[in-house]
Amino acid sequence: MKLRSGLLLASAAILFGVNTFAMTVWQDSLRLATIKRANRKVLLVQLNDLAGSAKSDALATLALPITEKYSVEPMLTHPLKNFSVLEQRSLGRYVYMIFNHSLSATDAAMVLQYMSSLPAVTQAFFEPTVSDPIAYPIIVPKSQLRTAPKVSGPAPNFEEKQQYLQPAPVGVDAQYAWTLPGGHGEGVNVIDIETGWYQEHNDFRKTFFENGKNARRDHGTAVWGIIASKNDGVGTTGIADKVEYGTCGTGYAGGGTDEYIRLLTRATVDAADHARPGDVVVMEQHMAGPDQGNYSPVEYFPPVFEVLKAITDRGVFCVAAAGNGNSNLDSAEYAGAFDETVRDSGCILVGAGGSPVGNSPRHRMYFSNYGKRVDAFGPGELVTSTGYGDLFGNGDTTSNYTAQFNGTSSATPVVSGVVAVLSGMAKAKNVIITPIQMRAAIRATGTPQDGGKTENIGSLPDLKVLTAKLFESVK
Repeated sequence: MKLRSGLLLASAAILFGVNTFAMTVWQDSLRLATIKRANRKVLLVQLNDLAGSAKSDALATLALPITEKYSVEPMLTHPLKNFSVLEQRSLGRYVYMIFNHSLSATDAAMVLQYMSSLPAVTQAFFEPTVSDPIAYPIIVPKSQLRTAPKVSGPAPNFEEKQQYLQPAPVGVDAQYAWTLPGGHGEGVNVIDIETGWYQEHNDFRKTFFENGKNARRDHGTAVWGIIASKNDGVGTTGIADKVEYGTCGTGYAGGGTDEYIRLLTRATVDAADHARPGDVVVMEQHMAGPDQGNYSPVEYFPPVFEVLKAITDRGVFCVAAAGNGNSNLDSAEYAGAFDETVRDSGCILVGAGGSPVGNSPRHRMYFSNYGKRVDAFGPGELVTSTGYGDLFGNGDTTSNYTAQFNGTSSATPVVSGVVAVLSGMAKAKNVIITPIQMRAAIRATGTPQDGGKTENIGSLPDLKVLTAKLFESVK
């Protein structure tokens, strides 16, 4: 324990004084590495405000207390179109040290201690693991997926199985929103950040943007289906079926990688560079965090937080999974990372509640993170959408459907669809809704959670009530 906590506490205290959150990031870096929830081959370093090539020079010639060789490269690799000079300067301070081999826990500790002694270094941490925030195989073993008999021909209409489309308290009442101008999400771009999609699926339309990193996964396919699948009487119908959809992949398909935060941060930057005010960025990833390495919202880690805050500061809505860590985001382990008086990304964080067809409707799903900062919930189990093939499939990836999508993975696109619909209505009314206004209205309305309400996951949005609340506030 002395190696895992005392060393890092001392190092962080020297560097940060009373900055509790920054100290926690340093301390948890080694803890995550020790329990194999971080990659000890890649160290992300935040430098102070050095100029030009001094950033790389500051790390390329270090006298490290270990013999392992390493290379240095910037976290960002291209100019940022939609970022201010100040934002680019801040993000440009993050640099990677990539070791030839994964370090031992002992060597990792020595490296972090050494980095904390350098005046040029603000903080450093080993990359944590990142993944899709899905609850397989927690709820449904993988062996039980893709069990639907293969059927030729088009899929039937599954809209009646999409309970989240229905009026409150069952769903978000997308059916009401569709009767209003802009209520299908017209004029809004949605960009999904995650691993991948089967874009050849019959319920998809052509994307307006993709970053070329598609790991081809059912996960993104199911997210897309909830938000934007076609309203054509076949298969599923998206909550905001007339949005323009963009895909921003990390390219990670499992099996190990040296690039956890690097892939995610660059994908998030790509999304930010293609999002306009009033658009919606969906963060469908979660990341190993300080609570025993359980999954946390990705904004816990500073570079991801900085990009997400830059997105919402320019009027783009961000909806992010709260993560499947069964973790209290208000606990001391997070050191104020989710206390809005300490810092605030402006994103809407989404927890997972029980499905209306499950055993405990609207109760917090046992895996969902919770806390004051969780703004809303969606169904976290037994959700019908595109992909996987346990509900319907004809043997290829063009017509698979599921009735078992789950996790904060399934909850987040439900809330994202609501936000896209509301933004479409705002465009139709020619009014501007800010991310803070949107989040406040979502917090103030909706169908409350049931069960242990001290473990807050917010409310299930109700578009009928939410529409009146939101547009009354901006008259």
